[in-house]
Amino acid sequence: MQLAAEQWITAEKTKVLITIDAALDDKQPMTIQQELKADLAKLADVEWRITYMERRVDDTGMEKIRLFAEARMPEETTANLRKKAEKLSRAGKQFQVTDVLFTPTLNEIENAQAQLREKVYAQAQQELERVSQRYKDTEYFIHEIYFMNESPIEPVGYLASSMGHEVADRLAVAVPVSKEGESSQGAALQVSSKVRVSADVILGSRIDD
Repeated sequence: MQLAAEQWITAEKTKVLITIDAALDDKQPMTIQQELKADLAKLADVEWRITYMERRVDDTGMEKIRLFAEARMPEETTANLRKKAEKLSRAGKQFQVTDVLFTPTLNEIENAQAQLREKVYAQAQQELERVSQRYKDTEYFIHEIYFMNESPIEPVGYLASSMGHEVADRLAVAVPVSKEGESSQGAALQVSSKVRVSADVILGSRIDD
């Protein structure tokens, strides 16, 4: 038999993605990451991570660098984030808010899946009791439970950008963000993702010798 359980989870913090384009001079290659992290701290005082870095030379011979940075932060911290990025930008260094994502963390998903497995265990026990009650002459037991974790449906709030993230096809809910960097539906908007766990349950029976 196949059993399943599902529930909605809400990310405690939003995930913000930033694109940074900067020009390099001869003195910067060894210090640019530290400089940009200091700039990001002015954007939001959270733990930022650099997830991508590319160095290239343009047609004029100037060396440039592009970085992607991301951080988790309370949703209220994202208010006016785009304005802050524009204010932080200057000649030779540009900051752009790429996306504001409402996806739960891996830990939040795993915690939800653990709770759902407990529900499936309870369902399996109930089914075992039903079968045992129906066929009283045979002793049944749970022989095997094979779990199949399914990926959560991930709603995302997004900011249109030159990067052109193609997320629309996989969204359950899209929460647009205004030009000011705030959710167009107001502060403290709660967006949930559905997590589902299913399992194949096999019952066995004991045959008396």
